[in-house]
Order: sequence, then structure tokens, then C-alpha cells
Amino acid sequence: MWFALALAAALAQAGQFTVVKARARHLHPFVIMLGTQVLGLAVWTVITWVSGASFAAPWRMAGWVIAAVLLATVMNYLLARASAGGDLSILAPLLAIAPLVSILPDWLFTGTLPRGIGWLGVGITVLGTMTLSRGEARGFDLRRLFTREDALCALGAAVTFGFLAAIDRRVTMEVGVSAYITAIYLCQAPLTLLLLRARHPGVLAASATPRVAVTLALHAAFAAAHIAMQLTALTLAPVAYVNSVRQLSTVFTVLIGRVVFGEPGLRHGLTHVARWPVMGSPMGLLVALLVVIAAAPAAAADWSAWQRYMEAAQGAFEQGRLSGAEQRLEDAIREAEQQDPKSAQLARSLRALAEVYRKQGRDRDAAPLTARADSLDRAITASGPDVTEHLQAYAVLLRGLGRDVDARAAEARVQRLKEVRAGDGRGNLLFFNPVAELRDYAALLRRQGREADARAIDAQARAEAARLVERYETLRKGYSREPAALPTITWSQQMSAGHEAGAGRLYPEAEGLFLDAAKTAESFTPQDARRPYTLSMLAYTQRAQGKREEFERTVQRALPMLEPIAGSGHSYLPRSFNILAQAYLRFGFEPAESLAFFQRALPLLEKDLPADHPAVGLQLAGLAAARLALGQPEAAEVPLQRALAIAGAQLRPEDVVVASGLMTVVRVCMDRGDYVRADAVADRAVSVLRRALDPDHPEVVLAVALQRSVQAKRGR
Repeated sequence: MWFALALAAALAQAGQFTVVKARARHLHPFVIMLGTQVLGLAVWTVITWVSGASFAAPWRMAGWVIAAVLLATVMNYLLARASAGGDLSILAPLLAIAPLVSILPDWLFTGTLPRGIGWLGVGITVLGTMTLSRGEARGFDLRRLFTREDALCALGAAVTFGFLAAIDRRVTMEVGVSAYITAIYLCQAPLTLLLLRARHPGVLAASATPRVAVTLALHAAFAAAHIAMQLTALTLAPVAYVNSVRQLSTVFTVLIGRVVFGEPGLRHGLTHVARWPVMGSPMGLLVALLVVIAAAPAAAADWSAWQRYMEAAQGAFEQGRLSGAEQRLEDAIREAEQQDPKSAQLARSLRALAEVYRKQGRDRDAAPLTARADSLDRAITASGPDVTEHLQAYAVLLRGLGRDVDARAAEARVQRLKEVRAGDGRGNLLFFNPVAELRDYAALLRRQGREADARAIDAQARAEAARLVERYETLRKGYSREPAALPTITWSQQMSAGHEAGAGRLYPEAEGLFLDAAKTAESFTPQDARRPYTLSMLAYTQRAQGKREEFERTVQRALPMLEPIAGSGHSYLPRSFNILAQAYLRFGFEPAESLAFFQRALPLLEKDLPADHPAVGLQLAGLAAARLALGQPEAAEVPLQRALAIAGAQLRPEDVVVASGLMTVVRVCMDRGDYVRADAVADRAVSVLRRALDPDHPEVVLAVALQRSVQAKRGR
């Protein structure tokens, strides 16, 4: 798809050159630019409005847009000047160095590089066109190259275009083609008009003729087609690939120059050396492009474009722009199909688009997408019989150790995996992967001295995790170059991937991503709230793996950063304390250290938040659990009742942290033999969790298992 778009863009660009050469050589370049920008602004404004894209989205990346405007202005001026006064068979080949120039900025801005044989294809394309400068002595005639004004303009345009294309790819992947073009033209047109009035005040009036209007309309039509296809192709492939394919404009422009204007033909226009007939001929260029096409699938391991499409779709959905969300999700589906047509990412995109369709009342369109996603889920999640056997053995071992609640949760996971294998694909894929249980089982076996069995289970976990883990390893390599070129964007990508890995309980992978995010965040100001939030997420994954010393060190780094934020109303304050509280409550609860944390955190949160906020409720639940575990039931009663009241009022999935925290109170009460209180708290907490979450969510599964254990001990 990207190849066809790039090829069509090359033909459209050749059309631009031809219009200028045939009808506009007498026009000032600024006039040509202004006409293209004004007409383009009108057309793309309508397209953006009709498609439902966001006019405001590009301005959230204002720095990128301004840079693109400046580069595009320079490039358009150079192109117009070169094509008006130069030889098309000379200037067009010089544009072929753009793929080479674009490699570095594309790597810096989007983390994309040519892969494998793609390097060879790009190199051949550039070397083939450079033979233009070779003289009769079979050496590069640099003097001839740098004395021609048209060649210098074309060379400058190529360099500018290499950087511009990388920026275009970065922004277009975030905001979409039409909105980006509209923003660019909106900035360019007034700037061009100002320059024209200041430098050549009489030119615009002299150009106001019907013939000029027709010429400008033709040029604008070719420009609109060229830029639309070029930007769309850039969202599908690395800049170097797209620009290499677009060098077929060399062939098109030389053919047009030969047929229409009587300029030198393919042999004389493209090369002066018969000795290099392949490298310097259109056939050599075509061979190079075929090499690039063959190499294009080598870039298929990069999921960063898919991630950006999904994030853009989520943003549009949250803003109520369903048409914009639909467009971005369609892009995400195409990207996922190109990367791996059997991937979990494709299933996720299909489900998201189905949800958008349902919001639009298009249930008939949503149904086949859901069915396709279910089919993918079954294929991805279908675990071999050894996996369920291992998990059943894990449940037996847990019961033997008196860990009935954990055994019930493991048994529920086994049952769910069997259902998925049988064709029940409902729910979130990450809820049902068995990797976390297998890793826990291996750790438990090691503690019992059963190293050989632990290694076997580890091997099974690695095999099951291979598909999911590969994604996070790829993301780490793509996001964590040193140093980060765009720290804010890189940090956001690292955190998003870390959250996703954590949601699947792939804690080692999540820890790696959060470690990288913490390193990226070091470039932020010392007061930036993102720094302690990143450390809080890192601490959570460390405690989840039993890394107590690393956890304590990370918490000691985070808390002094959080305390100055209290009272500022920053959203990262409750989010950070929420995740730290859950780490203390869920993994190896120790009442004394937990009490110290909750006593420190609660006053800080109460400076910012209302008394019934879920973050306050979670700290209260932690206080109650710690007081009860320390044998202080009277001191626990007030925070417990407040926490229960706050939990009961929560309806959103993101606010059920209070109910999750209360499950620790249930465990403490069970340990103390207070089954009446444990049963009462469990009833209320499970009710909240079931109301807000999927019935197969790990929080619900674990809470229900705990509740049943309480009821069994109480005799209900």
C-alpha cells in the first residue's frame, strides 16, 4: 500500500514540475507558493471538517508544526526557483539524496531505521543518482554541480525535504493527514503573503490574471495529491523507504522534459557515463526501488506506529470525536495487520473499533469485528495441556501450604483458560495469560529446594510469555536510546508500555520499561511530578517480584519528591500514593512498615483532596489493616468505616482501589480469627468490584476466592 502511494506521489510531484515549467516560469516563486497554500487551505479545511478530524490536535504539537512550516517554506521556495529556471533532467535526480538525509531525523523523531537489505536499497538509489555529477573523465564534477543555480536549489530542497519528511511522519502519526496539512497551510499562507508584500509589493497584483489563476489551480491540485499521498505513505513505512520509491519522479520528470520540452532524454539526462549503465540509469533506479520493497517487511517488528494510532484514537474517543477515533483505529488495524495478522494488538484494535461502532449505533458493523477479535483471542490464548496441568499442580501445592485463597484464584485461572480454549473469548486477553502464575509457581518451588522442577516451570513460563514479552523487549529497544531525543514523548511511550505489561502481570518486563522511564524523567526539572510517579510505578513492580531492598530504595527516592507537591492539586500526587499503597497492601503486607507509610501519606493527600476521594479511602483502608494487624481494633474502627463508605460510592473501574485495599483488611481479620468482620467487609468490597469490573478481572477473581474462603471458615 505504501509503495503505491509513494509512487503516485512521485507522479504528482512530476506534475508540479511540469506545470511550473510549462506555464509559470515567469511567475515569482512566492506567487506559486501562495496560490498553492490558499487553495490547499480551503480544500483541506473542508476535508478535515467532513472527516471529523480535530482542528486543534496539531496545535498540541505546536513546536513540530512550526518547524515543519519553516522547513516547508524553504523547500517550496527552492523547488519553485529550481524548476522555473532549471533543467528538469538535472534538478530532479538531485532530489534523490533526500532518503539518505532523512535516515537520521527519522531515527531521532520516530525510532525508525531501514532494516536489513533496506540499507542497500537506499544506498543504491542515492549512488545511482549521484552519477549525474560525473564528467567525461569519469570523476565527480563537483565544480559543475556547485556552479549551477538550479542544481544548488534542488540540492538544498533535498536536504530540507529529508528533515521535513521525518517531522511529517512524526506529526501525521499523531494527528492525522488532513488536520496536519490544514495546520501547515494555515501557518504558511500568511507568512508567504507577508514576505511577498514586503519583498515584491507589485508582483501579486501583476499576477492577477485568468491564465495565472488556472496555472495556480493546476499546481495546487498536483500539490494536494502529492502531499496527501506522501503523508499517508509515511505513516505506513520508514521515511527512507518512501522517499526512495518517490525518486521515480526522476524518471517521470525526465520523460516529461524529453517529450514536452525537448530536453535531454533518459540516457543524457541521468548519466554521463556509459560505463555505469545500471547505477546511473532508470533501470538501476528501478532495481534499487525493488530492493527497498523487498526490504520493507523487515521493519515489521516495530509496533510504535500502532501504539501511537491507539493513543490518538483513545484521545479522540475521550473527547467525543467518534469519527476521528474511527479513523485512527482503522489506521491501527492496518498497521497491526502489516506487523502480525495474528497478533493480540490486532484483536485489541478490532475490539476498540467495534466499541466505536456501537457508540455510533452501528451494531451490524461492530458484530463481525468482535467475532474476528474473539477468533484471534482463542488462537492466541489457547495454551497447551501442560500449562493447565502445571497450574493445577500449583493450586495443589498452595493448598498444602495452607494458602487456600491463592489456591482458589489459581483454580479459577485454570478454569478460565479451559473456557477460552473451548471458544469463550470474552474479556481482556491479558487477564487470562498464565505467565504470572507459572512464575510464582517456579519461585515457590525454589523456596522448597526443588530447583529442577522450578527450571522446568520457568521454561514453560518463557514459552507462554514469548509472544507478549517480545513486544515489550521491542518497545524497550525502540524507546530507550541514549539520550532520548524527545524526553516527554519517550517518557509517555515508556510509561504506556509499562502499564500495559503490568496489567498482564508481566512484572519483570514492566520493571524494565519503568526503569527506562525513570532514566528519561531525570531530564525533567526536579519539581516535575512525573519523576516521583515513575518511581512509584517502578517500586510497585519491584515489590511484586519480592525485591524488597530495591523497593525500599525506590520509595525513599520517591517520597521526598512527593511531599513538596502536596497542596498543589497535581493529579500525579494521588496516583503516586495509590500505587505505593497497593504495593504495600498486596505484596507481603507488613503492618508496622505499612502503618508508617499510610500515616505519612494520608495528611499529604488531605491537603489536596476531598474527604471522600478514592485515594483518601485507600489510605484509610491501609491504616485500618495495619491497626488491626497490630492488635489495635479500636484505632482501626474509624478509618475502616470511612473507607467502607467511600468504597460503596465508587462506580468507575479506576476508583475501585478502595475496595481492593479493603481485601487486605479481610485477610488481616481472617488471620486474627475475626471471621464475622472479615465476612462483612468482604461482602461490601466484592459487591463494589463486581459492579465496576469485568467478572474475570484478576481483582474480582481474587476477591471472590477470598470471600469464599471466609465463608467456608465461618461455616456459611
